[in-house]
Amino acid sequence: MRARRGIMAFLALMWVFTQSAPLPAQPPELRGAVLPLYAADPDFDYGFAIDELGALGVNAVNLTVVLLQENGTSTEIYRKAGRTIPDNALRRTIRQCHARGMATLLFPIVLLESPGPDEWRGNMAPADLDAWFEDYRSWILHYARIANEENCDWVSIGSEFSSLEIYAEQWEETISAVRAECAATSLTYSCNWDHLFGPELWWDRLDAIGLSSYYELTKDQNADQAALDSAWRIFRSDILEWRREQALDHLPLLLTEVGYPSLDGGAVYPWDYTLKNPPDLREQARAYQAFISAWDGRPELGGVFFYKWLGFETQPERGYSPRGKPAEFVIRAWLAPEDAASPPESPSLPGR
Repeated sequence: MRARRGIMAFLALMWVFTQSAPLPAQPPELRGAVLPLYAADPDFDYGFAIDELGALGVNAVNLTVVLLQENGTSTEIYRKAGRTIPDNALRRTIRQCHARGMATLLFPIVLLESPGPDEWRGNMAPADLDAWFEDYRSWILHYARIANEENCDWVSIGSEFSSLEIYAEQWEETISAVRAECAATSLTYSCNWDHLFGPELWWDRLDAIGLSSYYELTKDQNADQAALDSAWRIFRSDILEWRREQALDHLPLLLTEVGYPSLDGGAVYPWDYTLKNPPDLREQARAYQAFISAWDGRPELGGVFFYKWLGFETQPERGYSPRGKPAEFVIRAWLAPEDAASPPESPSLPGR
């Protein structure tokens, strides 16, 4: 593990010395990262990671909380020890972020514990739709109360429920209920990257357009920087054109998840965490640089949350986290240029 960290730190430094020009430095108002609260230890202290994010230039944190249901047709949602952070630990983590002056986005997600073939939360079909929404709403309200009591800045009312987004009445009831619990908290919903241009959603009931943006930048695993830059600019243009056509220019865009695994093909299928390809730290860094090149200085972008700071993977050199990799330098150069030349070596993490 120590040898792996040393190699990643060396490659990060090599990235610094091989760049011919400084990266731009006009990030959005919310300069964020996803902090997944996935530690199996219920009392795991995320304070060290929050300190690292502050040094990286982050001023907003997506605190992702896991809820579970058995499969795509289930109607019961539940917490599980070792997967769901306890409320007291969640509150402590929110307070640690606020103590560092960071905004917080409370981000509950629902995962399938025993999914059927090709099932995930984006195509679930609950056997009893009303029962599912009633149970889901009770959980979102639970976290809305915590958000209100802990003065969270944002709450996500849902993430990537592509097959359920057509039920506008259910979602509008959910939004109204959450507003009643935390009137001072801004609300968003995180649409999946491949579904933003689908059925018209209920964006006008929210405070920002949320999008998890795992756009496939290329079909060429050896694509150069110029090709990746061009691809991200095309996706940016498509997103902003859709926003204008929908008369949603008054709503900021929040990219709730932007991430790339550090493996060969990570820019081809950034959403596919199951790929068994070999590590490619430079491809991950190029993909991040393409995102920054496309969005730097764009006023429509209200915030971005890079996915994800902690990985808890058994093979971190292939995972999403940019921590201790060349991609960390790319992010640091955008968010905290004065510290960009010295990406720190990151300590090891317990696996799940």
